[in-house]
Amino acid sequence: ADSAAKRHHHHHGGSHRGDASTGANIRSAVEVLLEAKVTQFRHAIKKFRMDMLSMAIYLIFTAFFTISILGRGETKQIFFVREAIESTLIHVGAYPGPKSYGTSEVGSVSDIYLYLENVIIPNVASANMTRLSPLCDEAGRDLDLGCDEKRGECCTAQQPNPSAFVTGGNLMVTPVKVRQLRALSEATPTWEEGAFVDAYKTPWATDADEGRDGGGTTKQWDKKGELVDWPPEAAYYPYQTCVPSLFDSCSVADARGKYRGTYSANGFTATLKGYDTDMLATVADLRARSFLDSRATRAVFIDFTAYLPNRGLFVIVTLLFESIDLGAVTSSHTIYVTDLNQGVPILWDLLEYGVFGFAMLLMCSDLWSWWRLGVAYWSSGWAVYVSWINYALFITALVLRIILEARYSEIRAMAPLSPAAEAFPWQEVAFDQETVYFITSFNALLTWLRVLSHLEAISPKTRQLTQTISQSGGDLASLTVLIFVVLTGFSIGFHLAFGRNVDGHKDIVGSLSALLQAILGQFDYDELKQVSPVMAPVFFVTYIAIVMFLMLNMFMAVVMKTYDKVQDYLAGAAAKEVTGTGLLKRQINQMVRLIKAGDVEEVQGEDADDSVGPGGKRLSRGAASEQDWDEKEILTVQDVKALFGNDPEMLNRMSVKTFKELVRLADTEGRHFLPFSEVREILHSEKKRAESKLSVHSSAHAQQQGGGGGGP
Repeated sequence: ADSAAKRHHHHHGGSHRGDASTGANIRSAVEVLLEAKVTQFRHAIKKFRMDMLSMAIYLIFTAFFTISILGRGETKQIFFVREAIESTLIHVGAYPGPKSYGTSEVGSVSDIYLYLENVIIPNVASANMTRLSPLCDEAGRDLDLGCDEKRGECCTAQQPNPSAFVTGGNLMVTPVKVRQLRALSEATPTWEEGAFVDAYKTPWATDADEGRDGGGTTKQWDKKGELVDWPPEAAYYPYQTCVPSLFDSCSVADARGKYRGTYSANGFTATLKGYDTDMLATVADLRARSFLDSRATRAVFIDFTAYLPNRGLFVIVTLLFESIDLGAVTSSHTIYVTDLNQGVPILWDLLEYGVFGFAMLLMCSDLWSWWRLGVAYWSSGWAVYVSWINYALFITALVLRIILEARYSEIRAMAPLSPAAEAFPWQEVAFDQETVYFITSFNALLTWLRVLSHLEAISPKTRQLTQTISQSGGDLASLTVLIFVVLTGFSIGFHLAFGRNVDGHKDIVGSLSALLQAILGQFDYDELKQVSPVMAPVFFVTYIAIVMFLMLNMFMAVVMKTYDKVQDYLAGAAAKEVTGTGLLKRQINQMVRLIKAGDVEEVQGEDADDSVGPGGKRLSRGAASEQDWDEKEILTVQDVKALFGNDPEMLNRMSVKTFKELVRLADTEGRHFLPFSEVREILHSEKKRAESKLSVHSSAHAQQQGGGGGGP
């Protein structure tokens, strides 16, 4: 309106003279207001249509994207399958092995043999039926087809043991690999009097692996030949070196240990395959040759892959046992349950690639906007930056998806337990697929956040979240720095005080995570108190008082204060601007009036009654006096007619047919009147502009008089 006032002021050749409440000034101010309001309404209509079209297109994209990632419904069944496998192999064991024998029961290197015999082999191997009954062949059929069952001459062998991976059609894709990394022997320890710490060092290198065939037992360490070793010239359990490739980085990044971290994919490898009796014989040979050595074995990996055809899922298992300096072991595991895109209907593949294509079209649209607007494109709001992060992640996921497709085709062509299956990098492919899932999960968040930008374009009231964050960003940034400094100090304190005894505080990152969880109410005070009855209450009470009671409430106070300001601003903006929701409200009100009316003539008759104001109050008709203008609250159709009845070009300039249509277009809610306070704002602005111009002229005139020696 201020811009329109300047144009109108220039059109009429200067500022108005006389009192601001004169009819001429009011007529000018009303014309400025109506022109600005009608122009705003028409721009809003055009913008609203484009915004609605843009939102409809984006919602279609969001729906397809959501269906493509949730429609298959595999996440829930993957969770339950993984939970069952963890229960079978990790936590309690399962039939036919001891139910209480899980990885937590493995306390030393020698216990790994027992774990293989009691848990792994019973669950992955078929029983050798030729050993169960002499009347059966290797396939479990009768040797004598003419045997008499009543006389006990026929085969009585049962089906293989009901294990996790061989019963009900489940099958092993790869044999079980037992791979160990051995420490490199450097020298025989020596003793020097008076130099205990410096002289007595372990003969085993902590950062290098032994790769010599035979297991790594050196004559320096085993001078008397007391340690049993497998022959160095034999290829029983050779040292296998991983060859890096696109899918295999030769570092077991997805099976990080708790003790030493990431290990290489090299090592001495033994393969367990065949019937259970064959696997047990291999384990017995490993034990006899001291394949695993509590002195030199650094880490033991147990790897295998199985397929569950009833679910269409692959199970990729990696168990890690790390030998710590005391000869004990600690265990960790990685279990991938995934379909590896096998057996997936072509419809889902088409839908997934269709979503990628849709995202690229949206990106091209944004590229066009960038090219058209130039640098101004990047100042159009937060959604621009979120959109481009979104597109970058879509491109990354698409590239990984195309690369993985080559590996998926290899899986379709291979046979279980074949050399190709044994050499295939199952872990790395599953890890890359998990990476795609993680990218997609973050992309889902960004995709739905972008819906907010479309809602904000339609209604200012939906900007509450983003404007609260943006306007409180400065205060929150400084407060966040303070919270981070305080949390870091507490993390270091908790780590030093309790990290040697409490798992959650054994490192700085873990301690910080535990303290953040404590904010949400997840903490174990009794565990801290058992470590130190004195330090526990000191640290805990101080942390609760400073961080939870004081700093978090400061954080919330900043947010709530800004939120109140944003609410007031958006409420005022919604009252003065024509918004998408306002246009929808107009249409809904018109439809309701039409439904309530008996016929169209009744609605037209209601429209003709332009003397009804807010709350159904009757409005006075006719022109208003100067005193009436000062006391007016609303500007009616009759007031506009009185002001512009002698100006037939007024309606043409506004491109409307009647004054009623003009007022309805000008009002943000489509009523027959306007708040007169907006007219007063324009009058006040005109008055201030006139006073400012008069002041400038007076100053210039005074300077001219002063420069001329005071003469006229």
